Amino acid sequence: MKKRFSFGLSVLLIGLLFSLFLSTKAEAATNDMYRLYNPNSGEHFYTANTHERDLLKRVGWSDEGIGWYAPTSGDPVYRVYNPNAGDHHYTPHKSERDHLVKVGWRNEGVGWYSDKNKTIPLYRAYNPNARAGSHNYTISKAEQNHLIKVGWKNENIAWYGAKKSSVPKVNKTELQALYNKVKGTGKENYTDTTWNVFQNALSHAKSVLVNGKVTQAQVTSAKDALQKAFDGLKKEPEVKSFSAVAGDNGSITGTANGTYADGTQISVTATPDPGYKFKTWTTTTGLPAGTNTDSATVSFNMPANAVTLVAEFEEIHTFSATAGDNGSITGTENGDYSEGTKISVTATPDPGYKFKTWTTTTGLPAGTDTDSATVSFNMPANAVTLVAEFEVAVVYQIGDYYPDPSDSTTAIGKVFEVSKGGIEGKIVNTEASPGLSWGPSNAGTEATNETDGLSNMAVITSQLDWKNTYPLFAWVDGKNPEGTTYSSGRTGIWYVPAKQELQAIRDSGIWFSKNTWSSTDNVSNITQAWSYEPFTARMVGNDKGWQYPTYAVSAFN
Repeated sequence: MKKRFSFGLSVLLIGLLFSLFLSTKAEAATNDMYRLYNPNSGEHFYTANTHERDLLKRVGWSDEGIGWYAPTSGDPVYRVYNPNAGDHHYTPHKSERDHLVKVGWRNEGVGWYSDKNKTIPLYRAYNPNARAGSHNYTISKAEQNHLIKVGWKNENIAWYGAKKSSVPKVNKTELQALYNKVKGTGKENYTDTTWNVFQNALSHAKSVLVNGKVTQAQVTSAKDALQKAFDGLKKEPEVKSFSAVAGDNGSITGTANGTYADGTQISVTATPDPGYKFKTWTTTTGLPAGTNTDSATVSFNMPANAVTLVAEFEEIHTFSATAGDNGSITGTENGDYSEGTKISVTATPDPGYKFKTWTTTTGLPAGTDTDSATVSFNMPANAVTLVAEFEVAVVYQIGDYYPDPSDSTTAIGKVFEVSKGGIEGKIVNTEASPGLSWGPSNAGTEATNETDGLSNMAVITSQLDWKNTYPLFAWVDGKNPEGTTYSSGRTGIWYVPAKQELQAIRDSGIWFSKNTWSSTDNVSNITQAWSYEPFTARMVGNDKGWQYPTYAVSAFN
């Protein structure tokens, strides 16, 4: 029972010492590989760790000396442990290692290295009858042959050892120079964490410098660790004061006033009292570039200087604009605005109406034009209430004068077409002169006498109540009254009817007889042969006729 306890404890300690050996072993050209034998289990054990060797000797293992010399670098040889059988296995093959780990063995990492130059072979033999210690490794060909002879299976070469060599010369010049350079560094305001790392690296470098048994790899590692620790020294960030206060008529929330390190996130929000709104942040010391001081919430990383903020608020005033009956408004929305805010609204009348004026119950800025449908101003230091008023627009009928339907004296035209209930339409005006192509003075080639044209006019005036039925006739009559003298010295009435009026003449069924129009051919209905061009009326009889004055046609709305 005692033996079992000692053996189990030794296995645990072996694992611990082996782990320590892997992390602290000195690098040399070769490592002595010690071979030990457990007379109870029949297992051979191999290690380069003297502590591990000595522990096993104390618990009953037999020291069989140095089995071979392993190079300090090369192809790795893996070590695994079977917790059920209590023995170890060694292999340079990852696949074999992975398989054993998969079925329950413990991976103990790299045990040593195989010589890439394949200097000295280590032979591997397998005992199919053993529960523990089933493999043996040896550089002795005679031992290998003996085991095979007594029943072990030959598994050929396991890995390779090397010839024993002396420890190479170690150069500490660079480590000494770095140590001399940084050993006088003071604590100053370096962070505790980085300072402690530096002190540990400095102490370790000193111990390596005075140790005559260290390897070159240990010297290089100590130098690199010291350089990294020195470069990693960080100073405590400087702290600066931050202060944010609210001006009159508001308050602030967020980061408390105090001292903060460079780069600390700062965020404060200004909240106005009722009847006020946030205006801006003012500061006596510089904020980081790009900080938006026009936002009620301001956020930034603490700069390397103190920051003092003051939140300013301003009174707000109500603006209201509404439309009276028969119209609408667009523009600045109703709401609260600070003094100086640009306000602009436009009144739009419904069809049949027009804008009249703006009325207000509170004062607008001086000079604001309330007779304009669009009113613009800067918000004053008081509330503003506007109402847009609208009134009925003029409604026209065919035959009305324009622009005043009842005033022929000031008329510039006569309405002959209306739309949108009389709000829009067209007029004919008399801005052009009569400009007759020919008249009574040269009618001889087409008429018996110069009065035929007047006779035709007489037919129209006698058979139609033209002045009442067709007001345009009377209006043009007023523009070309009887008694107008033409180039022939004759006088007469000449007119240009609107298109509707010409249509009305045609629809009336009036015919002009041969007695009225003297010609060798029968006279066609005078209105059957007329043509109306956009700005010209031509009445033609028998393909001949009078070229009447040109009048303009205009639209109104």
